[in-house]
Amino acid sequence: MTHPNSLESWSARWFLRPGNVVFDIGTFHGTNAARYLGGQASAVYGFEPLARNRDLIPRTVTEHPSFHLLPYALSDRSGRQTMMVPRRNSGAASLSRSFFENIKHDDSDPGEAEEVEVRTLDSLGLPRANFWKIDVEGAELSVLKGAEQTVRHSPPDIVQLEIFAIDPDIYSATLKFLIKHFTHVWAIGVTEERRPVHYPVTPENVAKPLFHSDLSRGGTPHYYASSRRFWDWAGPARTVGIHMSGQTRVS
Repeated sequence: MTHPNSLESWSARWFLRPGNVVFDIGTFHGTNAARYLGGQASAVYGFEPLARNRDLIPRTVTEHPSFHLLPYALSDRSGRQTMMVPRRNSGAASLSRSFFENIKHDDSDPGEAEEVEVRTLDSLGLPRANFWKIDVEGAELSVLKGAEQTVRHSPPDIVQLEIFAIDPDIYSATLKFLIKHFTHVWAIGVTEERRPVHYPVTPENVAKPLFHSDLSRGGTPHYYASSRRFWDWAGPARTVGIHMSGQTRVS
C-alpha cells in the first residue's frame, strides 16, 4: 500500500475531481487505479502491457464497472515492441533499452526481453480524459509524441508524469514538449523535513542540484503540466505548509 503522504496520494487529493475520466498509463498492480476509483472517478482507463502485472491487479479494481483495462503500452507508433523487464521489479519494465541499462541493479541482471503490443493514444478514439498519469519508466516522451494530436485537440486538464534526467537530450525534449503544449509546468519534490516542495519548471530551477535532490527524495521525479497553476488546482486549504521553490508558502 502506498503511504498516505506519498506524492501519489497528495497528487490524487490535489488534482482529481469526482466525475473525472482518468488515463492511468502504466497501471502496474493497480494501486493508483484503486485510488482514482476511490476518488469517484467516473472512468479509469488502465494501460498495462505485461500479463504478469495485469494478473496482480485486485479484483476490486478489475471488476469495478468504471475500470477499463487495456493490455498494451503507449508509444509514438503502433505495433509490437520489445520491453525490457528487470529481474527483480517488473514495475520498472521499459520500452527504452538505454533506460533499463541505467536503472538495473547490477550487471548480473540481463533483463528479460518481452514482446508487447503497443499503440499510440491518438489511434484509440477514447473519450477525453481530465487527468493523465504517465509512469512508463523512461518512455514518457514517446507516449507524448503518440498523443500529440489528442493534446492539441482534446487536452487533459492536467498531466502527471515521471521524467528522469538520465538522458539529457530526452529529458530536455520532454520538458520542451510540455512547455509547448501547456501554460504551466511544475515539479513537486520533498524537502529534508518530508514536506512537499513546489518548483516551477524553469531553466534556472532545472539547473539547481537542490531541485533534483528534492525530486529524488520523493521517490521518483514527479512533474505536472496544465493550463492552470498548481495553486489554482490545490487551493489554500490544501496547500498550507507547502514550500515554494525552497520558501514556505503562506496561505
